[in-house]
Amino acid sequence: MATHAEKLATSLGILKELVGDSKRAIFKSTEFSRVHRERLVKAGFLIKMKKGWLLLADPAKKAGDSTLWYANYWRFLSLFLEERFGKAYCLSAESSLILHTGVNTIPKQLTIITEKASGQSVQLPFHSSLFLYQDAKNLPVERDIKEGLQVMTLPEAICRVPKNYFEQYPEEAVVALTLIQDASQLLRYLLMRGQSTTAGYLIGAYRHMGREDIAQGILDSMVAAGHKINIENPLVRPAISISIRSQSPHAVRLQALWCRYRPHVVELFPKAPGLPQDATSYLAAVEENYREDAYNSLSIEGYEVSPDLIDRVRSGLWDPSKESTDIQQKDTLAAKGYRLAFEAVCLSLIRVLQGQNPGLVVRQDLAHWYQMLFSPSVQAGLLQDYHLMGYRSNQVYIQNSRHIPFPQTALLDSMDMFFELLEKEENVASRALLGHFFFVHIHPYSDGNGRIGRFLMNVMMASGGYPWTIIPVARRAEYMNALEQASCENNIVDFILFIRSLGDFESKSEK
Repeated sequence: MATHAEKLATSLGILKELVGDSKRAIFKSTEFSRVHRERLVKAGFLIKMKKGWLLLADPAKKAGDSTLWYANYWRFLSLFLEERFGKAYCLSAESSLILHTGVNTIPKQLTIITEKASGQSVQLPFHSSLFLYQDAKNLPVERDIKEGLQVMTLPEAICRVPKNYFEQYPEEAVVALTLIQDASQLLRYLLMRGQSTTAGYLIGAYRHMGREDIAQGILDSMVAAGHKINIENPLVRPAISISIRSQSPHAVRLQALWCRYRPHVVELFPKAPGLPQDATSYLAAVEENYREDAYNSLSIEGYEVSPDLIDRVRSGLWDPSKESTDIQQKDTLAAKGYRLAFEAVCLSLIRVLQGQNPGLVVRQDLAHWYQMLFSPSVQAGLLQDYHLMGYRSNQVYIQNSRHIPFPQTALLDSMDMFFELLEKEENVASRALLGHFFFVHIHPYSDGNGRIGRFLMNVMMASGGYPWTIIPVARRAEYMNALEQASCENNIVDFILFIRSLGDFESKSEK
């Protein structure tokens, strides 16, 4: 009689065949016999997403970990909707714009238009859902495919969202409008449906954004067609100056969010005292705090490091050629890499304290920080040197976060925009706090983003005379929650107040 281990091995063999070279992670329940399905679910290799659907899982993960669900969210929806409706469905205008505008947060609900009867709410894991409704007459004839899903084309989605969409989701609206290159793209739908009211607030929005060419193009064509236009601006917030050279929705969205968050930083964070007059003393204070900084920054990322290990690495006693046990210890490699990166950051800090543009310094030096952070892993043979060249080439996910880092195809454009924002930003606190937040929000590297983000924040802090700021591991949960709020709920205030609570930033004036 087969043992339990032998039975599980048989079930795992079946699962391995289904996964195959495609690395698929989503399965129909009917692809397994009841015995194998129940055995794999009980062992933690499969989890139930919804009746009839299973998700490949890692038994080592804690129950309730949402990472796998968020990583496979869009793929599941494409399979689920295609099985149920074939091609006879389309995401609503608002839901279509989530994908067109590069929103990188898993939505709590999507609305789906269907051809056949459907009116119902479909509950999904981790408090997400679908709302399905039948509207065959308004099902778009022309559709795009995004993430494997049937979505409205960008121009049609813009013309079909209600006016209050621009008030509730101003960043998404601005990104969507920026991606339109010519008025004719919108006029096709405005004229076909006689949407004079919609034309009026689109004209108002484009004028608000400084795009008079598109605004006038819409107005002239609608008037020529006999429509009376009442121009109204639906964007209630101050004008956002958006660069039109980028057609990446992620880069445009980055700029829009920076413009939204910046006033909160200026209002809530104390003014900077000004560039330190005694650079030598400032650098000495940074070095004095190294042990505490390294311990907390590495511990936040899950490394188990001690003050003794940090001091041993700091003094140069770590030798990969003599201490083979160290090579096998990821904690020691991380501690050595942190020290090398810290030294590289201090060289950048010297340039900043000399009065060089801090954003430009980071643009020029960031790749070197990253290479130093992981150079011990290259020495140990765990990584090849080419692994440290450029940004990541794969999609990454953040544990239990609804925020999905930017796709690798958007990194070059987005990081270029990020550096441009840093270089042009005049407010020190905005450079520091938004620099940190948006760097980890983009997540340009496969690993090390948090550590580099905190280095970046402190280089920007130094550019205005703020002290080197350490985020304690004891407040990790609060820190991560503040980042999640800013990424997924458009709430940067918690993050600002959190950083402010870490030190004495008060000063009388900003130079």
